[in-house]
Amino acid sequence: MGLDWPKSHDVKKQQSSLTGIVRTLKQQNFNTIFFQVRARGDAYYTSSYEPWAENLTGVPGRNPGYDPLAFLIEQAHKEGIEVHAWFNLYKVGSTRSGTEGQLHHVAGTHPDWVYRNGEEVWLNPGNPLVNPYLIRVALEIVRKYDIDGIQFDFIRYSGPKISDDAEYQRFGKGVGRADWRRSNVDKFVEAFYDSAELIKPLLKVGATPVGNFDPSAQRPSGFAEFYQNAVGWMERGKIDYVVPQIYWDIGNSPDDPDFAALARMWSFKANGRHVYAGIAPYKPEVLRELHKQIDTARAAGCSGHAFFRLSNLGNFSALRGRYAHAATIPWMAWKTEVKSAGPWQLAVTPLAPGVYHVEWSMPDVVNPMWKSYRIYRSTIPWGDESVATVTGNTTTFLVDTVSQPPAPGFTYTVTALDEHNRETLPSPAVSITMEGWEELMQIVTTPVRFSATIDPDDNSRILIAYSLPSRLPVSIVLQQDARTTTNPLLENLIGEVKQPGTYVVGVDRKGFPAGEYYMILRAGDVTINRHLALGEL
Repeated sequence: MGLDWPKSHDVKKQQSSLTGIVRTLKQQNFNTIFFQVRARGDAYYTSSYEPWAENLTGVPGRNPGYDPLAFLIEQAHKEGIEVHAWFNLYKVGSTRSGTEGQLHHVAGTHPDWVYRNGEEVWLNPGNPLVNPYLIRVALEIVRKYDIDGIQFDFIRYSGPKISDDAEYQRFGKGVGRADWRRSNVDKFVEAFYDSAELIKPLLKVGATPVGNFDPSAQRPSGFAEFYQNAVGWMERGKIDYVVPQIYWDIGNSPDDPDFAALARMWSFKANGRHVYAGIAPYKPEVLRELHKQIDTARAAGCSGHAFFRLSNLGNFSALRGRYAHAATIPWMAWKTEVKSAGPWQLAVTPLAPGVYHVEWSMPDVVNPMWKSYRIYRSTIPWGDESVATVTGNTTTFLVDTVSQPPAPGFTYTVTALDEHNRETLPSPAVSITMEGWEELMQIVTTPVRFSATIDPDDNSRILIAYSLPSRLPVSIVLQQDARTTTNPLLENLIGEVKQPGTYVVGVDRKGFPAGEYYMILRAGDVTINRHLALGEL
């Protein structure tokens, strides 16, 4: 069976699982899914060239009765999430799994195209028939499916010890073997990119190169040992993004490269292309510092992050608030971008303290390709935005809760996005002033201050205000006894590292019976206890 998916051979369970994954990622503010469409010379989509993946039914080549890629695209696009087809290129199987004996598998139908590295079976880029075949397989996906991007993994040789003497003698033409091998991979990259651009100009083409590129640095080297010139692809403009597999922790050690140094290197050599740092939460040492790796990649200038893999993120607590808001998918400036008129007649109506109904409409002439709307909440005029959320294209309203107001006032604006995440001009801004802000802020001053009270305008909410003089781990609990944590009621409200500043949080108290309570803040080594009496609702 699969790792993250599928977990079952039952169609309904597979579809339910995919839908659940999409919803979870939407809730966690992820904006892109890399969905594996070709793992080992097989297909998780309707292919004219390669057999259905065994993981789908338990039998290689058996039709699962539906198209997983088409199903995922439909579910993800409803939520405004991009889908990139994750395509393992040259690695196509293993001798242990019997790949070469499977009906219609490329290793079985073209045994002269493959070489073996231990138990692994790889297509040989040095055979001039291999790249054209792979291009045909990949371009079929581009033509048939509404994918936002395609990402090539194992776009390299398996290592330096390869039995390709016959191919080199016949086709090497006097070029050094290492350069010849790199040129074979380059030929696929350039031919596919040029072909895909003609078919779908706005398709995002990416790759996941080995994380360490420099042959003079610590091994393994993607350039020297796997014949993968990913920096050259970016320099020549034949790739739109890379996800370097920087699958190590931060800091130098004798055994592995430094995540921070590699993140800076890839960003520096991007040549205007996008770099999404590949992060490995499956490693315990990486999971422990996941939030630091996210911060480090952002500071290095990377355009985003990709995690291998979903299940290794667990309940997402290791992110520590780094994905608190839905992020704008960065547009690729080298692709055609046309800013058109966007939403208008934006109206914002207060429903309750800190709760706002945001509604808008589109002009009469509407681009039918608008797939979603993006709502911005900002403390200053357009240009320094804090994204509130993204909606589906059939929804033209949002109920927004401002549980942590950033300032006495802020503005809302809305844009529309098309299928390639090209964004319209913003709607006219609507400004909001927070009532009672000055009174609320009087209760919090540095160093560490803390207050909890019932919202005077809505007794179903508890208003918590606190301020921090420095970056500290913060936890807030609501319990019935100030002296112990073994209580009939113990509710964890906040538990994460916070930056210095003032915070206001609204907590729904529904479900808590009337009685005497204590709100307890722990910030670093400071503990503050506040009595709170909850009356009947």
